Amino acid sequence: MVTAGLPCLPLEGTNLATHLLDDVVDGAVEFIGGEPFMMASVEQAELFQWYVDTGHCGHIKIKYNTNGTRLPVEQLELWRHFKEIELNVSMDGVGNKFEYLRFPANWQEFKHNLDYYRNLKLPNLKLTIMHTLSVF
Repeated sequence: MVTAGLPCLPLEGTNLATHLLDDVVDGAVEFIGGEPFMMASVEQAELFQWYVDTGHCGHIKIKYNTNGTRLPVEQLELWRHFKEIELNVSMDGVGNKFEYLRFPANWQEFKHNLDYYRNLKLPNLKLTIMHTLSVF
């Protein structure tokens, strides 16, 4: 599995895409570190478009660990071409507790984003909500 930390994802031509493709051993690319939909979303879309254009997307699984506060608008249309999109969303509480622990996140926006993902009805989208425990 290739793990791409987004702060280190400079996309110059197709060098990164080719490198990642060469290293995709078990068919997965995982985006971790910080909030993957907050950083480098245009570069991710370019990477995904390269995989689509070259016909490699059908055997690649894309994995994200996200806090669910952002929608990856640039990538959404491209997701349908991949073998699987695994979206692991961490939830630190509900309502006011969520907003306190994820300040300045907004609970209603978070719920909207989850509904948006569910309503995409992408057969290759695996949406998992992981509730985290806290002492607060």
